[in-house]
Amino acid sequence: MSDTRTKIVDPNDATKVSVRVYEKAANPTNEATKTVTTAATKVQLSTTSSECMYVRIVAKAANTGYLYVGGNAVDSTNYAFRIAPGKGRYVPTDNLNKIYLDAETSLNACTYYVYT
Repeated sequence: MSDTRTKIVDPNDATKVSVRVYEKAANPTNEATKTVTTAATKVQLSTTSSECMYVRIVAKAANTGYLYVGGNAVDSTNYAFRIAPGKGRYVPTDNLNKIYLDAETSLNACTYYVYT
């Protein structure tokens, strides 16, 4: 296991930063695929409440555009970050149902790995 430090910036004051430290689990406890069937239509990563420490989202290499990741208001102009085809990102979260995806192109998909 490795020590992971996550910087969290206060959205109301960018000068305030806190750091969350936790040990990264060696292996994910769950793996699944999610597809954004229609571009510009957000989908919830999981509709079921599923507690976790973080999730790794990996965009499928065959995607033809970005995946946009954020909260329930996510779209192509309002997102926490975007993931290019074939790339991935770790996302600290306490529950999978708080993460939403949107896509630049219909039928873009990802594989996500859950760490508890």
